[in-house]
Amino acid sequence: MASRDQQIIIFGPPGAGKGTQGVRLAVAFGLPHLSTGDLLRAEQDRPTERGRYIDKLMKEGSFASDQMMLAIIRDLFVEPANARGLILDGFPRTLIQAEAFDLMLDELGRTRPYAVEFALPDAIATERMLGRGRADDTPDILATRLGHYHELTEPMRDFYDTRGRLVTIDADSDRDSVGEHLLIACERGRRKALLSTLSRDSQRFTVS
Repeated sequence: MASRDQQIIIFGPPGAGKGTQGVRLAVAFGLPHLSTGDLLRAEQDRPTERGRYIDKLMKEGSFASDQMMLAIIRDLFVEPANARGLILDGFPRTLIQAEAFDLMLDELGRTRPYAVEFALPDAIATERMLGRGRADDTPDILATRLGHYHELTEPMRDFYDTRGRLVTIDADSDRDSVGEHLLIACERGRRKALLSTLSRDSQRFTVS
């Protein structure tokens, strides 16, 4: 029988407010909210071979490989504290990671994830980021970041969309309105993910 845990993936461009809303979501659902940055920093501090490798990558400004991220995520799902599910911010970030994440959850017998997209026009995202006043938030740098985001994320977005496990909210609003719409969207997403998981488990039962 399918478990009733839930895996929520949140993603959106810089400035979409997903970090703030992810924390709110964690409180509402009682689930851990974990960002890729938090996970990598935690690994970096551990006196292990993987920790030393992550430390080297972060000091070089490089990205962790798909295999490394999947190994870190897999470890999370064997921890009893995460038995009810997780809110993941920044993972998966590529199509390869999304495909492998589904396979991993199927192998572990966990509920398949659904993805919540924080939709925000590039112009608004740029305006918000420039408003922070950070020295490294220049128009050219932000344009590069947004281009990189779209290049990586759109194939991943399509992966969940074609499987009926994508919900989208308009992030161009005030925080409270976005938060209200987010909770409604998550209820839709949870039903979609559960139906997908029940279908998977039904097929397994039939085959066996």
